[in-house]
Amino acid sequence: MQTFRIVMDPKNAQKLEGMAGRIRFLRTAFGLTPAELAVKVGQKTGKKITPEAVRKWEKPAGEGGVKNLEAANLYALADIFDINARWIALGPKNSPMRPIFPTEQETELIDLFRAMNEASRTAFLTLGRQIHAQLSKQS
Repeated sequence: MQTFRIVMDPKNAQKLEGMAGRIRFLRTAFGLTPAELAVKVGQKTGKKITPEAVRKWEKPAGEGGVKNLEAANLYALADIFDINARWIALGPKNSPMRPIFPTEQETELIDLFRAMNEASRTAFLTLGRQIHAQLSKQS
């Protein structure tokens, strides 16, 4: 499994508290609606998953959400997001994966990149790779 790096603002760290928050965070980070995620999980498990079920997974247990996610659904989510199932279920303290908090400069780069069209992004990445290769040769 590839390492999934979460880039987020430290003030949003509480979004990762609880399995419900982590599922919601991953779904939105991947730009999926509850209906789209339901289809993907259903394809993985061979079961009919509804958008309402996904919404229930994203609610804390004390607020009408599920306390324990079925193992098949948990593993399907892990496959879909290419992330450790243990991280989804138990959180960062119980997983080898840790959130990565960007510096102000890294955040600025991300914002600039997102504001570009596809051609500009390609040129930006090409230039970045050239600079990196040049610096690597100097080391």
